[in-house]
Amino acid sequence: MTSLYVPFGDFDLPMAQGTRRVAHPMPIAHSHAAAELGMRVRSIEELQRRLAQERKALLHLVNCFAPVQTVQMHLIAAKAHNEVAASIDRKSGPQRRDLATAINDHVVEAKQRLEAVGGIRKSTRRAYASALRGVDAWLRDQSGSHSLDDAALAEYLAVLATEGRSVSAAVQVVAAVRWRAKLEGLALPATKTARALRCYRRAAGAGTGQVRGISWEEADRMCDLAGRRADARGLRDATLIAMASDALLRVSEVSAVHVEDVTFEDDGSARLLVPRSKTDQCGRGTLLFLGPRTARLTREWTEAAGITAGALFRAIHRSGAVAAQGIGPSSVRRVIIDGARAAGIRGRVSGHSLRVGSAQSLAKHGAGLVAMQKAGRWASPDMPARYTRSQAAADGAVACFRYPPHPEKKSKNCLTVQKTGE
Repeated sequence: MTSLYVPFGDFDLPMAQGTRRVAHPMPIAHSHAAAELGMRVRSIEELQRRLAQERKALLHLVNCFAPVQTVQMHLIAAKAHNEVAASIDRKSGPQRRDLATAINDHVVEAKQRLEAVGGIRKSTRRAYASALRGVDAWLRDQSGSHSLDDAALAEYLAVLATEGRSVSAAVQVVAAVRWRAKLEGLALPATKTARALRCYRRAAGAGTGQVRGISWEEADRMCDLAGRRADARGLRDATLIAMASDALLRVSEVSAVHVEDVTFEDDGSARLLVPRSKTDQCGRGTLLFLGPRTARLTREWTEAAGITAGALFRAIHRSGAVAAQGIGPSSVRRVIIDGARAAGIRGRVSGHSLRVGSAQSLAKHGAGLVAMQKAGRWASPDMPARYTRSQAAADGAVACFRYPPHPEKKSKNCLTVQKTGE
């Protein structure tokens, strides 16, 4: 029987550091076994090619997510490749067929880690990175603490409580730590952390930290004051405030509005397309209503600034010239806060105030939780219910029956309560 050499494993294996040439010629009989072995060789080569592609994708993600320094994705890729290389060195002949399963396992693990990273927004990753820097700095200062386990995280939450940090800050820290633990394949903090977080919420009380809402009437007053400046900055600010109030926009959504997202209707109103948002990360898109005044301000701003495409709200130089680049979320917050201060609105105002105030105005005019949830694109009715607790109390049974309002000022909710009582 004639024998020949089939170059089993004669290929370049991608490694964490360069490539490695692997050649293991093996004499076999020229038979059906040779064909089967050649097919398995090609299968393993294909799996190795896929693994190399996964490594390239992992390294690309490391570059994209560089601010999250705690996620060492390149170490994960290097470890996977080193394990595969070691397996190839140790095994020969028929034992190599099991490598296909091992390589597939590494590919599946890499994909799971990629999904964990890609499942959150860029702004959330930045917030997590900031929270993790604080946790790690505190951990370094603690002599004897070498790892952030369940007990250490609970102790850190107690430190945040003594510093007067808000409940949302503590929740964000826990979410960031759990996210990092999931990426690194570590145990998630559980019992002690959950107990500390419950105590944190009870000590802080419900509703603390909520910003002051800016109602529709107050937003109109802010627009009027901004428009009186009679310059490009005033027109831009008036348009921004009106649009954020009408569409209940988040700060990040305001800065992401493009001219192409706004379409004007024959009745004088307009529609705003929000292609992607916090609760729509798949990019299905949502179409929102803009009133006639907001539509008019948008037309005037784009014509005055000469904007035909790209970012709608742009930076303005000291000379009054409109820049080509759009403004970021921090600039949007500044416009809202400065506009509220100029209008004499007191209290803790933030970039979220127009969104909160619009929800409160909707409740004041009789909108239900489902309508408010849809208008603000909240994932659940919990947030609009929290924002409108005061309005809900004013429409309660005691307010409607013991202190009935003037007939002209009765809201739809109050009328519903009265009909139910009858």
